[in-house]
Amino acid sequence: MRFRALLGHSPVFRFLVYLVLSSFELGQAKVDGEQPSPIVQTEFGEIVGKTVSLPFSKLVYEYLGIPYAQPPLGELRFSAPKPAKPWSGTKDASKFGAMCPQPPFPSAVESNETESAEMSEDCLFVNVYVPSTIKSNDLAAVMVWIHGGAFTWGTGAYYPGGILATFNDVIVVTFNYRLGILGFFNVPGTDVAGNYGLLDQVLVLKWVQANIASFGGDPNRVTIFGESAGAMSVSLHLLSPMSKGLFKRAIMQSGASSTPFCCGKATSTMQSELFANAVNCSMGPHLMKCVKGVALEKILTIQKKIAHSIFSETYHIAVPSVDGEFLQDLPKNMYKAGKFHKDIDVIAGFNSNEGSIFTLLTPLFGLLKDGMDRKMFESSVKGLFYAHEKIGLIGDLIMFQYTNHADPNDKIALRQAWMEICGHVLFDAPAVLEAKSLAKGGRPPYVYLFDHRALYTVLPDWITGVMHAMEIPFVFGAPFKKSMAEFEDLIADLAPQFSESEKGLSLMVMKLWTNFAKYGSPNSPESNPIALTWPKFTEEEQAYLVLDLKPRVEHKYKPNKMAFWNELLPKVKEFTRIRKEDADEEKVSRDEL
Repeated sequence: MRFRALLGHSPVFRFLVYLVLSSFELGQAKVDGEQPSPIVQTEFGEIVGKTVSLPFSKLVYEYLGIPYAQPPLGELRFSAPKPAKPWSGTKDASKFGAMCPQPPFPSAVESNETESAEMSEDCLFVNVYVPSTIKSNDLAAVMVWIHGGAFTWGTGAYYPGGILATFNDVIVVTFNYRLGILGFFNVPGTDVAGNYGLLDQVLVLKWVQANIASFGGDPNRVTIFGESAGAMSVSLHLLSPMSKGLFKRAIMQSGASSTPFCCGKATSTMQSELFANAVNCSMGPHLMKCVKGVALEKILTIQKKIAHSIFSETYHIAVPSVDGEFLQDLPKNMYKAGKFHKDIDVIAGFNSNEGSIFTLLTPLFGLLKDGMDRKMFESSVKGLFYAHEKIGLIGDLIMFQYTNHADPNDKIALRQAWMEICGHVLFDAPAVLEAKSLAKGGRPPYVYLFDHRALYTVLPDWITGVMHAMEIPFVFGAPFKKSMAEFEDLIADLAPQFSESEKGLSLMVMKLWTNFAKYGSPNSPESNPIALTWPKFTEEEQAYLVLDLKPRVEHKYKPNKMAFWNELLPKVKEFTRIRKEDADEEKVSRDEL
């Protein structure tokens, strides 16, 4: 079934919210009289794409909308994906396939404008970007991008990989995977196992292993990289036995699966019960049959209600879960125990103000320009940890740690503290925890902090540093678009301009990323894009590269704040758990007397 979904977003909203959190739609180059690409023989049949002209006087062959799985419809809904069926003839691969079903993004900005986007459950497609200079006898490194969007929004089509691919002769792959309820609905203790979106990702990696050589790619040099939920996915693939041997390197941009909001049983149970109750399906043995018969429109309506309650106590999105197959245990436990693939090279990092994105999602955004009062601060902290923590002592500790006790009611300081809390708990601290675990396990990663605030004047001055996802344009070469009109109305009316120095930053980031994909190190044996060596993150030094117009190496990122989240709070949680068990046992003993 296909239909046109209406996503109503103003240009400002689309730039600041939807495309910041879920993806950054770079747009396709506009080419008059497109020429077909060379025909490629895949395991399922022949395909022909299109040839596109890009900056640097390069050509890229784009193969779009290639089916990698059977449509997950009917009995295949809420099931592991099955490989695509063969086709006869030569399939047209010059256009993107439909995006996977997803609700409109929750907005703090009201708008009457709408944008049509084709969505369908028949959405499991892969896109391949091949530089015309790739030679069949010299297989190229491959970079497989996993898009972000809180496992609820996004599509691979938002990230055209042509500039990144042609800049340093790598092959870039993007794709769709099932999202939201359709991708992650699970009920612990039943055959509704969840993680279908992650199983889609595994099938893509298997597709790459089987087919990428036909495009000129090297299946032995596959790098998976992603941002936000995409980076969390990468982090999970480093743990999963199902992903072992399917990739060689990994880049995690602003995401780690050790975040407290990933994979917990409480999260899975709550979102499952919310959905099942909403569609009138009982949590019993016939649950799977019942939910497979629910109309897609109804599923999206329910997801919209859940998504738009993002700052209410009922907020829950579908997330990965511990299913015993793809994921054996909570990620933080597995990383701490060293249960990750130790033959993978890793880059991991985050931006300097990740948490500022959450100021855009609150319906109180308009009030934040004057700061955040104490009442709003405390309620926001409690809302963030609802259903994930017994807020009590934990909440008190968090608010104590982030309060300026010289002036505990300083509204500007409290607003900044709220952004820091969101960024530290969701992105920074989990990334540091995983980096330390990798280093301890004998595979020290390369760690970065992206700290260049691009010239996007639509951001208010009080949002300092670099917001979540704002490194993505530099990774995909957005500064080298010939004109902002090529962004297909996305931000053309805002007309932000990249400076020459920002073009240099994009060149540097693309070189570092592609060097890593090629050689396992961003420090190229041929040409280093920075005037220093990017050191690995060891247990002792904990070095990280600050990516800015003038890159530099620093050590031990915010050690006190990271120790608070990664060392103190876990001990407090364990202490309170033991105290509660002791109290319960004491109560039972008294009752028995």
